[in-house]
Amino acid sequence: MKETDWQTPDFMKKKSIRHYYGDSLRLMFLISAIVYAVSMSLFGNLLPVDMYAGVGIVILLVFLAGITNPHSQALMFVNVVVAGVGAYLMQTAAISFFNVDSSILFILRQLVAVLLLIAFYHSVRTVRNMMLGKIGDEPAKGEFDKK
Repeated sequence: MKETDWQTPDFMKKKSIRHYYGDSLRLMFLISAIVYAVSMSLFGNLLPVDMYAGVGIVILLVFLAGITNPHSQALMFVNVVVAGVGAYLMQTAAISFFNVDSSILFILRQLVAVLLLIAFYHSVRTVRNMMLGKIGDEPAKGEFDKK
């Protein structure tokens, strides 16, 4: 125990679960939603959808960020699909509208596409570890030693 541990409230201490990447996934979804919402207000919609669908996308990303947890494999599969489809759609829009829209919209689309691609990677890693039953597990001694 460190000398300063008694000064830090429990809710502020970083709690890490081995082989669970939902915390970084949550952050990527939140940042993507914020960038999407702000860009919709200032520069236009990042995807070729109407305003209501854009707001729905923002709400969906925030909802999934809030409900993601290390106990639900089904929810993590949903995160994989949403992050993968979102990265695909955002990158496709960035390429398709490169010569049509402003440079700032291109940059924002690329930013959100990269954030969703990172979210996709972390959600796939978490699903893999959930399927292997590795969430929270410590590595077994000699697990990867040559035989």
